[in-house]
Amino acid sequence: YDPLDEDIVICGHTHREHARRFAGHLVVNMGSTGAALLGDPRPRLLILEKRNGPWSWELLRVPYEPEHVLELAQRNGWLGLGGVATTMVHEMLVGRPWSRSFVSWWNADASTMQPVDAYRAFARSRGVEPLV
Repeated sequence: YDPLDEDIVICGHTHREHARRFAGHLVVNMGSTGAALLGDPRPRLLILEKRNGPWSWELLRVPYEPEHVLELAQRNGWLGLGGVATTMVHEMLVGRPWSRSFVSWWNADASTMQPVDAYRAFARSRGVEPLV
């Protein structure tokens, strides 16, 4: 960040929130607004203010209804697709990463399985009841 002249750097798309000072800059990452992966699926909201002094920030979690996500996934056919689509719905419900592990597992151990069957086998291998 040294070449930057700005006091604050706002970044994202890591799904992992943080705010800290680094190399003379305030670096703020709100994580994710819809697919948080740190064990809390609630969307994040960043409030950033500068009032007569240094920047201040607050990372908030907003109310979230996992049942609504599941309903949308069912209505739009995402669960019926299996594979990565269903693992991503699972991620949104529990706030933990699954897709990357699923893809590695599928490529190594289950590439001949149909996507829905692969998702079910993967979920069961993790000790979780499949969504479909």
